[in-house]
Amino acid sequence: MLRWSGLALRYPQRAEGLQFADGELHAGEHLLLRGPSGSGKSSLIALLAGLRRASAGEVWLAGRSLSALSNPAIDAWRGEVLGVLPQRLHLIEGLSVRENLELPWLAVGRPPETARLGHLCERLGLEGLQKRLPSQLSVGQMQRVALARALARGPRLLLLDEPSSSLDDAATAALLQLVSELAQEQGVSLLVATHDARVVQGLATLPGLKTLQLEPAC
Repeated sequence: MLRWSGLALRYPQRAEGLQFADGELHAGEHLLLRGPSGSGKSSLIALLAGLRRASAGEVWLAGRSLSALSNPAIDAWRGEVLGVLPQRLHLIEGLSVRENLELPWLAVGRPPETARLGHLCERLGLEGLQKRLPSQLSVGQMQRVALARALARGPRLLLLDEPSSSLDDAATAALLQLVSELAQEQGVSLLVATHDARVVQGLATLPGLKTLQLEPAC
């Protein structure tokens, strides 16, 4: 389903860059992307999601090569097959929870799927929060809103970038249990970037879990 080869990311006016080991993820599998800060986990997530262009190498997802797609085509493709839970949640403060959750459909000019949205809100415990603004939510609640938004259009692959970075132990455990259950219920593959041992332990029993270790950049 997902494969990358020869990926590199270089920076203007800097001699050093990032070179990534090749990897692949088949349907039904999950991947823990591990490594210390500075090893390029977030950069690799951005490359795999088509949020950044690689300096070299290629990414294929569901038979499509990212380098062959224009930026608008990548945006449309991402909405169809990918969900992304970023480290910075990027909820729009001026919009209610409900309006934030409707954005994945509105961004592609489609009406929100009310039944699916209602099911996600019920499953993630967001029913009573839909009229609130992000500033009126706890960190854990904002995380669940961002997760619901990432799952809104039924992605085949969910990318999570350091999902525990702002959460305490209890909230981390609850999020990981919820993500694991949703992945198995909806047949979604997970790719999780983390340096947190709590995440590694929390996902250890997930069927089909693999690990890719990134080394610190030179």
